[in-house]
Amino acid sequence: MMQLGIRLHDTKPLPFEERIEDVHKLGFTCGHLALSKVIDEFPTTDEALTPGLAMYVKNVFAKNQVDIAVLGCYLNLADPNKKQLAATVHRYMAHIRFASWLGCGVVGTETGAPNETYTFTPECHTDEALKTFTHNLRPIVKYAQKMGVVVAIEPVYRHIVWNPKRARQVLDEIDSPNLQIIFDPVNLLDVENYMDRKAIFEEEREKPTGKVRGFERENQAQSIYGRKAVRICRLYGWRRHIFMHSPVQRKYTAKA
Repeated sequence: MMQLGIRLHDTKPLPFEERIEDVHKLGFTCGHLALSKVIDEFPTTDEALTPGLAMYVKNVFAKNQVDIAVLGCYLNLADPNKKQLAATVHRYMAHIRFASWLGCGVVGTETGAPNETYTFTPECHTDEALKTFTHNLRPIVKYAQKMGVVVAIEPVYRHIVWNPKRARQVLDEIDSPNLQIIFDPVNLLDVENYMDRKAIFEEEREKPTGKVRGFERENQAQSIYGRKAVRICRLYGWRRHIFMHSPVQRKYTAKA
């Protein structure tokens, strides 16, 4: 069964309980929850992510018949600043525990950049950057396996895991059933390669076989495969979740 969901931080800004109620009214049955982007009424720091808070959040979603498909923790696991990296690892561990208590099976993340500002540079695509990311991801996945949670990485052209080959390499090197992929096809594209999109999407289908956790689509005219997302999912056998993004919140502008 396939569910249609939405990134909750793309929905109308409302108090937390009202926001989830509104998501249900819009017809969505699951959501991608990024705590700090959705909840303002109470803290969501590492120390605040307790079993009690998890039960409260879980009950709000259950009351509105909305599943938490992905708990987002999109931080930089290739940060060269050791102090910042340690805080990031701690944050991932806290999210993994919280996901376990929530009954949410997936913590989603992107793959970072080898600098403190999390910005794209040519070094993002080097083997050294990939080695650093994989090394730092390994204990995260190990902890997720212990807690019964999946960590799903999302390949993005302007990050370290920027194509299907590198995604497959990370999956193979860590070799855990608790490491999977979130596939957003548009994120694999850039002005450098968008003309090759069909070959890129086909490679993405072939490389991480059996490891694709979700599919994100862009709800906008600029999206290469926007309106075909559901058909692509069915064609490739991905029957978990499709997430929509608000065209107001996220825009792609072609560079000259």
